Amino acid sequence: MAKSHFVACMTAILNQMGDQHYSFYIETFQTSSELVDFLMETFIMFKDLIGKNVYPVDWMAMSMAQNRVFLRAINKFAETMNQKFLEHTNFEFQLWNNYFHLAVAFITQDSLQLEQFSHAKYNKILNKYGDMRRLIGFSIRDMWYKLALINATVPGYTPYHLSFCTPRSSLAQVEATSVCHDSGETRMGSLGSETQEEKEASDDETSGCQLQCQNKICFIPGMVGPILEMTLIPEAELRKATIPIFFDMMLCEYQRNGDFKKFENEIILKLDHEVEGGRGDEQYMQLLESILMECVTEHPTISKSVENFVNLVKGLLEKLLDYRGVMTDESKDNRMSCTVNLLSVGQNLGMIMENAFPFIGRYLYKLRDLHLDCDNHTEAAYTLLLHTWLLKWSDEQCASQVMQTGQQHPQTHRQLKETLYEIIIGYFDKGKMWEEAISLCKELAEQYEMDIFDYELLSQNLIQQAKFYENIMKILRPKPDYFAVGYYGQGFPSFLRNKVFIYRGKEYERREDFQMQLMSQFPNAEKMNTTSAPGDDVKSALGQCILGECPSPGAGQLCRDFSPQHPTLEFRATRITAVVLILVSREEMELVVELTGYE
Repeated sequence: MAKSHFVACMTAILNQMGDQHYSFYIETFQTSSELVDFLMETFIMFKDLIGKNVYPVDWMAMSMAQNRVFLRAINKFAETMNQKFLEHTNFEFQLWNNYFHLAVAFITQDSLQLEQFSHAKYNKILNKYGDMRRLIGFSIRDMWYKLALINATVPGYTPYHLSFCTPRSSLAQVEATSVCHDSGETRMGSLGSETQEEKEASDDETSGCQLQCQNKICFIPGMVGPILEMTLIPEAELRKATIPIFFDMMLCEYQRNGDFKKFENEIILKLDHEVEGGRGDEQYMQLLESILMECVTEHPTISKSVENFVNLVKGLLEKLLDYRGVMTDESKDNRMSCTVNLLSVGQNLGMIMENAFPFIGRYLYKLRDLHLDCDNHTEAAYTLLLHTWLLKWSDEQCASQVMQTGQQHPQTHRQLKETLYEIIIGYFDKGKMWEEAISLCKELAEQYEMDIFDYELLSQNLIQQAKFYENIMKILRPKPDYFAVGYYGQGFPSFLRNKVFIYRGKEYERREDFQMQLMSQFPNAEKMNTTSAPGDDVKSALGQCILGECPSPGAGQLCRDFSPQHPTLEFRATRITAVVLILVSREEMELVVELTGYE
């Protein structure tokens, strides 16, 4: 309790201080470096006290009183930063960085998340203290835009003035302050007809915009995650005020580098973690889209890039919300389906991101674990095999983007690939897919014999191959049946709605047993006794209709409506295996492709 006594005393002292006291104390520092040290240490201390509350959790009055005092102190110190450490020659990046992280820690602390409290407690706090998240959120917004208020003497550059911490600022005001004037790039098409004065003015304007971004670019991508965490707070006015910061970041990086890849990569990776942690909702997705598309109307040069980014994030967020919604679902089938949907998004991310594997790898190994929980060892092997395609048979050190999830020590490509092959061979063995296991064994044997000359490992490998050949000849493997199942109607979740999947049956599983298990998951669904796909009236209806059949050569329309829309080779195995029971060999994969009419 001694620590709480000291904190209470400090809070009481700060509460007694007026504006003159703050100003007088700031002036007592003889040098700028001393003042910077004081502010940085204070910000670190405040952040530590916010993260590790010294009071019991039910001492709400003390926590709110401390927050109110800290908020006032933070805002007073922010004024000092604007006055003394904003100009380019005096700009202190680490000080501003500490401020932003402190402010985000303040706004995201548990004691201020009012929507988590009871209605009575919510009203009591709101009436007495107000929603301090709005106040600090607007301050963060204003401080971010003030980073551009430098070098106001540059010709062609007109600074934007923001009222500090204005809770009632409208979205229009935010957008007006979040962007530069049109850069020189937007006027390149008319340079031939410009006068020399107009061209010089255009160049000066471009220089002004670049100078505005000179300080901001230091915080990209480092501040993308904290700002994202702040915008995900379920408070509408706060979201409207802070989401435009994203566009300002994109515009700033675009003017500096010609694209906003760093921002894009960071927000995608951080969004994944934030949504999995319980943040984000459909309202946020809609608001993000509407605000960014409204902001971009003044900047046609990047409109297409922003539109592509919005569509990408919107699709990712939809699938992340689906995934979060089924994590508590008893049906592992639905969890697999959502996981594979995210892997499909990851495939698209790999085309635009330099390092998409941290995202892909998380869900690749989650899918592997789900298959192992269902004893689908062959499916787990094919899933893990996707990771090995990123690795080479070389002694090059593995970069972080291709390291195995959970890997503790640095490894070379060869070591990691060999380790994964051994795991995959074990999965194929348990799944009785010895042909596939032998194929990987032969690849390993070639490395042992021709590259690293390890004949001891080669002998062990050949013994293992001999065992697999013996198993092929002596152990009976029943041929599985396949089932095509279509989920029609708006009553199904989005990851199943109006889609058709191919299921591989278990050993000796009858069609009746499979149908009974399927219908038990959707007891309110109507079973359709037909082999043709339903019309739009059934697909748009609010109910649930399940249509199933056993695919065979010359199968009906249902199989031809199979959901993987021409899946690429890399994700075909995973995509088809997502729901319950995946294809057990490449030959069977070719069989289903033939039956369904997909290449």
